[in-house]
Amino acid sequence: MFYNGISGWPAHVHVGYATSEDGLSWTRMTDDPVFTGEGINYTGVSIFVSSAIVLEDNTWALYFYTIDTGNFSGPGKIGRATAVSPFGPFTADPEPVLLPGPEGSWDEHAVLNPNVLKTDEDYVMYFDGNMGDSDSTRDRVIGMATSPDGVVWTKYNIESTTAAVVAESDPIFKTGLSGAWDRDRVMDPNVLQTEDGWIMIYESSHFDQRQQRRDYGIGIAVSEDGINWERPEENNQLLATLADKGWTAIYLITAVSHNDTTYLYYDVQANVQSGTIVYGAAFTGSLLPEK
Repeated sequence: MFYNGISGWPAHVHVGYATSEDGLSWTRMTDDPVFTGEGINYTGVSIFVSSAIVLEDNTWALYFYTIDTGNFSGPGKIGRATAVSPFGPFTADPEPVLLPGPEGSWDEHAVLNPNVLKTDEDYVMYFDGNMGDSDSTRDRVIGMATSPDGVVWTKYNIESTTAAVVAESDPIFKTGLSGAWDRDRVMDPNVLQTEDGWIMIYESSHFDQRQQRRDYGIGIAVSEDGINWERPEENNQLLATLADKGWTAIYLITAVSHNDTTYLYYDVQANVQSGTIVYGAAFTGSLLPEK
């Protein structure tokens, strides 16, 4: 596990490395961070690592997004850092690997929360993008990009869509219907490819007018090809919204599959004055709906 560590905000994020024998009890492997993000000339405030992968040449790669103004919704870009082992030190590429789209596009403001996986054909990145991320515009949605080497990325694009908002690329997963728990935004995609199909675990939030607070939830979408996604009727909201738990926010989620068990890790802030804690959950069996 690679995790982000900070002391207060805004602050410079340092990245640590931990290991586990069972996926639930974790041990820090180093006293010092394996990646500091220092010296990156394309971020304003800090970075957050959201994905790790071992490339074909056994290089370890961390994919991160930038926080350019202190706002978690952007502006932001996606970068990469590499090392010969998980113990680092990781060195960031001199340039971002994925940029926001042009003015007027669905991801013009920011590209955030990269999740990278290796398929039989290439590397695939899922990310969320937005035009400003307000509750009223509901513009924070999920996109996809592919790469032959994990360095040069091409966003998914439907050639027949020519409106300015989707002229150069298209989102692959949008917000839910009016009144749905994920109606305002979908973000932080974590995708698993299985023998029977693709699974996306994602996050959403909306402002609860009655309680005057932001409400968070984690849901599931499924796909046969990794591009066209559906919300299953049952178990769509993997975790209940968090009002009953009294938490203030979920900041990052990570899903990992190992030996027929899916592990879900989520970074939770109990209240606005507290630090964050990583919680874990495990589910054995298939998360895909029965056919």
